[in-house]
Parts: sequence; structure tokens; C-alpha cells
Amino acid sequence: MEIRRATIDDAYYIENLIVNVWKTAYRGIVSDDYLNSYNENTERRKESFSDLNTNHYITISDSSIVGYIKGYPVKMKSY
Repeated sequence: MEIRRATIDDAYYIENLIVNVWKTAYRGIVSDDYLNSYNENTERRKESFSDLNTNHYITISDSSIVGYIKGYPVKMKSY
């Protein structure tokens, strides 16, 4: 298993993973009509890479992306 910083070239695979997770995890909770209409939006995912303050990471197992996380820096408020 490998964890690495994602690149824009991973956007399609990340989006595919997210859609499949949604359709599996929320089946029976969210309406089937909504889940069936929930499709990949690779362009939206690619746009998220343009924010240089966002960090994208993926987990790879057996040459497939099996995990994804993105994070943003947080400015702590001092009191």
C-alpha cells in the first residue's frame, strides 16, 4: 500500500472512487433516483487542484486508488 500526493492526472480516478463510495454507502439512505443520477464530474475535481492551498492525497493498493483525502491549512485564532 502506498500513500502519495495526488496530481491532476488522478482526478478521473478520484472522482470515480467518490461516486462509487457514495452509491454504495448511501444506498437505502438516500433515494435511488438521486444516487443513480450522481455521476462523475472530473472537471470539477480538476478545478479543485487549482487551489494551491489544498492538499490532495491518495492511497494506492494493487495499482488502484482505494482512498482519497483533501485538506486545507487552518489558521488558528489566538485569544
